[in-house]
Amino acid sequence: MKAYYLFILLFFFQDNFTEFLGLFPKAKMDENGSLLTRALNSKDNSDLLKQYETIPDAHSFSYLCDGDSSKFQYEYGLYDMDKGEEVGIVKESYKHAAIASISARNFDMVLFSKFDSDNERYYIRSFDKKGTRIAELMINEEVRVGTGASLVRFSFSLINENRINVFTYCDVKNPNREEEKTLRTKVVVEDYSIDSLGRFTKVAMDSVFLVKPKGAYANFDSEPEVDDPIYKYWTLW
Repeated sequence: MKAYYLFILLFFFQDNFTEFLGLFPKAKMDENGSLLTRALNSKDNSDLLKQYETIPDAHSFSYLCDGDSSKFQYEYGLYDMDKGEEVGIVKESYKHAAIASISARNFDMVLFSKFDSDNERYYIRSFDKKGTRIAELMINEEVRVGTGASLVRFSFSLINENRINVFTYCDVKNPNREEEKTLRTKVVVEDYSIDSLGRFTKVAMDSVFLVKPKGAYANFDSEPEVDDPIYKYWTLW
């Protein structure tokens, strides 16, 4: 009898995972079998909710938040400009957008958004074919200060079936004394392998300095700048 109930439970869980996976459109890879996530940084939350499926709370809680309420909600303060002080705390549930899915022989990967009041982030998460979580990695991020007018740093990724490259951009001071008041961009490139079981392992990290400030590389609706290090990886795959 216990075996029977276990079978029913596993069948129900598998059926739910199939439903969850069906929310995600298949990733549109380029001719080299890669997916560049850079354009996602041009979208705000309202754009995402119009273009992509919003993942139901029950699926988000189970498959993206691991049944942990602390991962399912975020908090932000209410600020009274006249009083010049915080007057309350608001709790909100994340509204995850189902961006894309990538299927491999032994596992599936999904890309989803995770926006809160301060940060705009995207993650990739891998599951075995039964719906058990394997690994998770942040692939895109925009961090802003205050009202969102100032972009502190941003990142995006290049993904294929067995590798993820994450590119993170931030401003640094120019070491040239004659131009010490100007900024240039530091790009950190992290290289992750994806093994046959869907696990993500960092295998390398490098950095490069670019002559222009990071704002020059943040035009996400257009092609990357000619000196953007993405071309070193994007053209090789």
